[in-house]
Amino acid sequence: MTRAAGADGLMEDRLCPGDSARKRKGMLMESILRFFRGCISGLFCLTRRLGVRHRVCFFSRQSDRLTEDFALLQESLAAADPTMEIRTVCCRYRDRRDGLFRFLRMCLKSLFLAARAEVCVLDGYWPVICLLRDKKSLRVIQIWHSVGKIKQSGYQTLDRPSGRKSSTARAMCMHRNYDVIIAGGRAWDEYYCAAFDVDKSRLRNWGLPRLDRLSETAGADPALLARHPELQGRIIVLYAPTYRTYPLELPENFFTQFPADRYALVCRYHPNQVFAGGPGRSDYPEEDIFDLLCACDYFITDYSSLALEAAALRKPTVYYLPDEERYLRENGVNIDLHQVMPACTFTAAEDVYRLIDGGGYPMEALRRYRQQYLPDPLGHATERITALILGNEK
Repeated sequence: MTRAAGADGLMEDRLCPGDSARKRKGMLMESILRFFRGCISGLFCLTRRLGVRHRVCFFSRQSDRLTEDFALLQESLAAADPTMEIRTVCCRYRDRRDGLFRFLRMCLKSLFLAARAEVCVLDGYWPVICLLRDKKSLRVIQIWHSVGKIKQSGYQTLDRPSGRKSSTARAMCMHRNYDVIIAGGRAWDEYYCAAFDVDKSRLRNWGLPRLDRLSETAGADPALLARHPELQGRIIVLYAPTYRTYPLELPENFFTQFPADRYALVCRYHPNQVFAGGPGRSDYPEEDIFDLLCACDYFITDYSSLALEAAALRKPTVYYLPDEERYLRENGVNIDLHQVMPACTFTAAEDVYRLIDGGGYPMEALRRYRQQYLPDPLGHATERITALILGNEK
């Protein structure tokens, strides 16, 4: 857009050719999305006229397999009400043409399943549910896929490099149609409200079903150590950073400073994460991340909500922020880890090793962190969400 003098001598805004083309493209996309939304809503209403079944649907784009939270809920539901029909669609979205087409097919399948269901449970944004103009009597429960809101997301990150454009979020009705959102501890409430653009009345501070399992876990699974004898007799340090939309760059000394005769450094990365030096490789990809978390002696992360699971297990957690300035600029966080956990938050790799090797981890700080940011009490999420699904919220 440029500024130019009009016929009356006043300055006025004029669209450049490129601006005009982008505006036309944006208007075309909005028209397509409105048409698409109308088709989805029409199909939903027509299918719902066939009758609502005693059915609950679980939809996830976090994994191609049943997630642990969904598995625990389905087991609990089957025990509480054997007559309830349980249907599941799990399809991790991949930003490739074949992945997009597969995801669209799964969305269409989910539309017909949800149209005859009483309840729909999501663990992330699911387009066809949010795009419905009228979801009728369908109850939608968003459990989300993290225990808290350490990093910003959703409406908090609009128009940032890691977030969606405001126009896209508006056109795709991002995070609309949720009746209830399962949240973590009450300290996160304002951030859940900001991320989902909802009021506090929709939140339930129960945590996720997997927290129930973690709160009952005593330690490492002997079967895991038997499968990987090289981990036995060494201090296990698990490193699991959060996902970045840009390449992750780690200094070489981060890996080399842990002596191999005493330490086992296990690295687990987000499956979509790219690295500055080429593709990264996760250790023990066949093992569940929560089993590794239970087995580790120390946990290193940054803004990942896994820090909250580690707190539930009382695992000494160190926050390593090598790209802090860029991450704050491109994504943003809700809490200042330097203030919340000052003795455990570092930007230099050698400080991380110094704390772990020195053996002076401040467990009292971890206790306060756990008390402030985890749901209270722990261990009842599965029971409470099951009752909510069945319409028996306590």
